Formats: sequence, C-alpha cells, structure tokens
Amino acid sequence: MNKARAVLYTRVSSEQQVDNTSLASQEKLGKEFCERNGYELVQIFKEEGESAKFIDRTELKKAIAFCGVKNNAVDIFLVYKFDRFSRSVENHAVIKANLSRYGVKLVSMTEHTDDSPSGRLMENILASFAQFDNEVRTERIVNGLRSRVEQGFWIWDPPLGYIRDYTSSSNPKPIIKDKSKEVFIQQAWDMFLTGHYQMAEIVRFLNSNNVRTKNNKPIDRRLISKILRNPFYAGIVYSDKFGIKVPGKHKGYVTELEFNKIQKIIENNINKAKTVYKNDEYSLNRTIKCINCGNLLSGAKSKGKKKYYYYYQCGNSNCPFRQAVNKDVAEEKFIELLESIQMPQDDLELFKEIIIDVYECEYDISIQQQDEAYNNIKKVESKLKKIQQLLEDGVYSSEEYINRKNELDAELITLKITSSELGINKDELETCINYICKFIKHLPIFWKGLSNNEKRKLNSLLFPDGLEFEKNAYRTPKIHEALVIFNTVNTINKEGTFEVIETSLGDPGETRTRNQ
Repeated sequence: MNKARAVLYTRVSSEQQVDNTSLASQEKLGKEFCERNGYELVQIFKEEGESAKFIDRTELKKAIAFCGVKNNAVDIFLVYKFDRFSRSVENHAVIKANLSRYGVKLVSMTEHTDDSPSGRLMENILASFAQFDNEVRTERIVNGLRSRVEQGFWIWDPPLGYIRDYTSSSNPKPIIKDKSKEVFIQQAWDMFLTGHYQMAEIVRFLNSNNVRTKNNKPIDRRLISKILRNPFYAGIVYSDKFGIKVPGKHKGYVTELEFNKIQKIIENNINKAKTVYKNDEYSLNRTIKCINCGNLLSGAKSKGKKKYYYYYQCGNSNCPFRQAVNKDVAEEKFIELLESIQMPQDDLELFKEIIIDVYECEYDISIQQQDEAYNNIKKVESKLKKIQQLLEDGVYSSEEYINRKNELDAELITLKITSSELGINKDELETCINYICKFIKHLPIFWKGLSNNEKRKLNSLLFPDGLEFEKNAYRTPKIHEALVIFNTVNTINKEGTFEVIETSLGDPGETRTRNQ
C-alpha cells in the first residue's frame, strides 16, 4: 500500500524565534509525526520571521502551489498548529478550501481534529482563537504605540537632520540632531524664515554644502517642501492616524511660532507663484533651455506687492534648481545675440554672387530638362494618335485599345507634372535675392516686427537645439546649418581684446579677424 505523501509547513513570526529552536522543533516534530502515522514527507517549507498576513508569506504560497501540481501527488498539508498556518478565520477557510480542491487534507500535528461535524467545529474554534489572539496582540501594539506618541516620543524613523542616539540606555532611543548636518539644516530654516529666499535657493545651498539624504542622494525641491511643512522640526510629535499632536521629547530647529510664520510665507509664495502661461506674451517661449535639466523654459508671471514680474521658468517639477530668467533681460540679450550673427557687408555681396551663380546654373539645367520633357510629351501624344488610327483600321480590338490608351494617358500625366515642376522663374530672382539679403542684414529688426508666434518659429529655425542662458548672457549656440556660412563668433583673445572671427564664404578653413 502506498504511503500518503505530506508536505510540512513551519513558521516563526519573529527573529527571536528564528534564533532559538522553534523551527528546528517544528521540523523534528513533523518528521516524527509523519513516521508515526505512516506518511511520506516529500517537502519542507520554512517561513522565517514573516508576518501573519498571507500577502507576506512567500513560503506558504510556494507550499500551496506545490500542492496544486498534480504530479507532486500531495495528500497531507502538515502544520505545527493552526495558528502557525493562519491567524484569520477567513484566510484559514479559503486556504483550506483550495487545498481541498487539490485533494489535500490540512492536518495539525498538535491539535487533533477530524472530518466529523464536531471535528470541523473544533478546527473553526481553534482558527477563531488564533484570529482573536492575533487581533488582541495587534490592539496591544497599537495602544502601546499610541501611548508612546502621546508621551512625545517619535516612533518612526527621524527626518533629515535628526538621528537616534543608540548610545543612550533609554528605551526607546532618544532622537537628537545630526551633528554632521545640524549647522546647515539650521541655516536653511533661518534663511527661509527671513522671507527673502525661495525653496530653490535652499536646495542649492544644501547641495552646495554636500548635505545628502539618508540614501546619499542630492536634496531636491520636493524634500525641502516636506521639511518646511513638517512640525517635527518645531519640536512637535504628531500622528494623523492617532489624532495626536503634542510637544515632543526632541529639540526643534525652530519654535512653533516661527514654524507657523514659515507656513504663512509658503502660502504667500504659492499665491504669488501661481504662474499664468500665456504663450502669446512671450517671444522666447520654449527657446531657452534650463541649464540644469535641459527642459525648455516657458513664459510665466507672478504678482508682487505692486506689480507683476515676468520671466521664463523651467516647468520640470523634478529639476532641483528650476532655472528662472527675467523676461526683459532674456529678450534684450537675445537681440544682442541676433546682432552678433549678422553677415558683414563684404560677405553679403559675395553671398549674393554665389546664390546668383547657383541659380543661373540651375536655370540652365532646368531649361534643358524642360526641353527634354516637352519632347517626350510630344512623343506620347503622337503614340495616342497612332493607336487611335490602329483602332479605326481594325488592327486593335476595343479592349486592346483601351488598355494601351490608359498606359499612355498615365505616362502623359506624369510627364506634364514633371515639366511644370522643372520651371524656374528667372524674372523674380533679383527680387528674392534682395529680400533675403535684407533679411539677413537686418535680422534683429525683422525679428522685432514679427508676431510672437512667428518669432518662436524663427527662433527654432535659427537655434534648433535651443539656447542656454547663464550669468546674463547666452552661451555660444548651435546655429542652423544654413546660417553657419555667415556665422560670426564672438571671442576674447589671450590679451583680453574683444575680436570677431568671421567665417569666410570662400575656403571653409579661411578666417579673418578684426578688432572691435
């Protein structure tokens, strides 16, 4: 007779139990139980230090899955006690039902039950006691935590700028200020308290002094916002869950009065910084790149005490610095940038000559191609007349004629379209060239005369990679390839004399310099 096959599930719920013989004892008792009852123990699943919640019990899931494999042919699911298995009546019933579908019987080696009505009642009673015990334990823990918080103890991990004093003999360990960060955190609070600093400036200050998070990451705007809104820094212990807010056992960085003042400053800043993005007001909208994250700046405005302030600002909420540039300054310097890339008059004349030469060359080629297309059109028209004659002479059937005529018609249409596209109007050449040269020569003036929408389109054409603005000046930009031939690059030589290096329209390697 084949032995019933069993799996053993052992579990402890704390590290202390792992350290003693609880797991080993359960395993030993399980092996003895199987031997005594004639079971074949095929697999042992050990749960170490997991919670009583099913979602956290990885080995239990594996054990149930193992039982669900038909080839494993499991008959018995063995546990030390029903409370090792589940501390919820509902979970107990669900898991037992799943095992039953696999043909597996749940057995406790220390609590005898059977499949009789009284046995099933006893099993449910034992499961209920396990759930009751678990809920009582949970309530005691929660009450203990609530009591600690009511006494002013912070029971969670301390925030940035604080650490637990593990050298203290007190329990729980007191929270003290982190000496490595205390000076900078205190200065950050003091800076914001003046009302003259924004969160972005606080971020820069802390990062510049190498203040890092517990995960050794840079400080960002989101963290600073959380810190400045956290009453813990005012010496207050609180819990929304418990509905508690009491003076804490730790020392704050600011007083409660100062903390409340800071909350008003934050609220005022939020009201002021409710930016209104109206692209039609900002000619450089999405032209300037944030020097920190590369995000394109958008137009914004905020209301001061007496007037509105207009600027371009990085809209990336994850950017730790979020660059902002004064609108008037940015647009004034942009005009200067346009002036710096104007073509000198000599090069402009040379540019006209090159365009005319290229145009006339293309015109000659166009005439030749038009003549060729015209001749081909005449040939196809001649073929159409010929097949018409062949139809009338009875050489072509109606079907043959229609098929051939369709082919020639398609060819004729293609040739006529090609011919029309080859046309170049030489009479308008001078007008076009003069307009282009005037546009290049007076680029800033033309730019000013455009609508803001047209300006932004021209901006993206002139500077396809955007512009970077720092220290009231634009960094040397990448200019559109079509404009590189007359790009003027401003530099300063070793002696400090300002020069303009102009790219020649002749040999790409030739350059000229002239002092300004």
